[in-house]
Amino acid sequence: MVQSQSFHFVELMRGELPRLCREKRTGMLFVAGSDNRLAQFGLDRGEIVFLVFQNKRGLEALSSLKGQDFKISVCRFFDGQASPARLALPPTDEILKQLVSEAPRSAGVADPVSGRTRPTAADPVSGRARPIVADPVSGRARPIVADPVSGRMLSDQTKAVLKQELAEFIGPMAGIVCEETWASVGNLAQALDVLSRELPDPKQATRFQQNVFKRLAP
Repeated sequence: MVQSQSFHFVELMRGELPRLCREKRTGMLFVAGSDNRLAQFGLDRGEIVFLVFQNKRGLEALSSLKGQDFKISVCRFFDGQASPARLALPPTDEILKQLVSEAPRSAGVADPVSGRTRPTAADPVSGRARPIVADPVSGRARPIVADPVSGRMLSDQTKAVLKQELAEFIGPMAGIVCEETWASVGNLAQALDVLSRELPDPKQATRFQQNVFKRLAP
């Protein structure tokens, strides 16, 4: 059976995340592994100010992420969103240095048909390598792109998706939980952060976010 192409967490740490920081971007980067590992990076004008990994936050999350490498099934950057909170973290350069220096080397992405390793796609502007992610619908590989619209505001459609996907895990209580949440959050990143805490099992939290991302994908 031919599987969709994917890329590894280490490639994200060496390519896409540093690029977002260099470009002084603001937003939330959500990363879900095929083995249910979940990481979230909050950027404020290129500075990493928020970090969560497997329900660990801040310095504890950073320590757990060192040396990690896993296949990524969903990776989305929601452009322009403020982070849910500003956590106590080292300077961004130090965070990237720690994550890159302790990560295993990866030469590229394995082709699912031939099994051969091929390099990541080149950024058409900078010429630097960019990681590739599988499109959730077609299965074809495509570079990570920022979602400029669907993530910024909690539209009625976005709220409905969140409520429906949360209900898959907690049933009718999802409606009550979501209605209480809308008043305290301003965008999708904040809503996902709050609603994910209603699921103490990290695997359920990951599946919940994966399902939301796929349904909101442009």
